[in-house]
Amino acid sequence: MKPWFATALRGIGVSACLAVGPAHADGYWMTADGSPVRMADGACLRSGAWTPTPAVAGCDRISKPVRIVLLPDPNGKVGAVRVQNPAGAQTLNEAYAGLQATAGSALQRSMESEASVKARYGQVLDARPPRPVTFIVRFETGSATQLTVESLEVVARLKAALAQWPAPQLTVVGHTDRVGSGPSNDALSLKRAQTVGQQLMALGISASSLETAGRGEREPLVPTDDGVANAANRRVEITLR
Repeated sequence: MKPWFATALRGIGVSACLAVGPAHADGYWMTADGSPVRMADGACLRSGAWTPTPAVAGCDRISKPVRIVLLPDPNGKVGAVRVQNPAGAQTLNEAYAGLQATAGSALQRSMESEASVKARYGQVLDARPPRPVTFIVRFETGSATQLTVESLEVVARLKAALAQWPAPQLTVVGHTDRVGSGPSNDALSLKRAQTVGQQLMALGISASSLETAGRGEREPLVPTDDGVANAANRRVEITLR
């Protein structure tokens, strides 16, 4: 073994007592008995001729292909995603369109279906947390405590959802219409949110899982002139996540 090479091997943690032969055809330095030279961490010592394939047993792991599938949202809407690797780039913009690639290889396009995705990834999909759901309850004009009759049904649906929801976190935001001054509507919207928050705590929701806020007349569902009463805007939005 040439002295400079032995010094280099010592520098990277390889024992210099090995009789190093020619570089292996697959890109590794080999000992006289045909075993790969290993560094201190156990990795095989690559030569300048190394390439990702073919893999040598005990030196390189064969990487699993990466698979990407574009799923629609619960309403069927599909976005788009651009996938790029050193071998090229492609855009997915159809429901259940897919790509597969291994390290250094070109992207291979595929087409899945709802059934094939459920068969392949069903356990992963089932483990996802539920998507956030928003409930809206409304108040009688000027009131911070009196819900409309229709809102009582919404509260019943919310109660049923809470019974099935793992570790619920809730955001409760109150709103008003444009009757009254800005400061008074700020206070009224917060009181409405707090009223709903108290009802949720009565259903067993802990205060630490509940966040309340008031937005006054700033975020109307139905834009109106100042001073106009509107039932749709007198509301509390409850987001369950």
